[in-house]
Amino acid sequence: MDSLFGFNMMKSGLRDTMGDLVVDAVGAALAALAGVIYLTGRAGRGLRAPFDLFIATNRSRFRKLMRRR
Repeated sequence: MDSLFGFNMMKSGLRDTMGDLVVDAVGAALAALAGVIYLTGRAGRGLRAPFDLFIATNRSRFRKLMRRR
């Protein structure tokens, strides 16, 4: 709000922290989107391979998923 509209809500001037929060939110949204694409089965080989490798490496955490396949 401070940068866009000229308000002075961050009186201490922690712009770096606010930038970090924005970047974190964008990264979380991209990761969630990648997960949704993978789970709906629309992922091509390029996106599916890292997920499959992660699941194979951590089989104990994905027992329910492995039973369905």
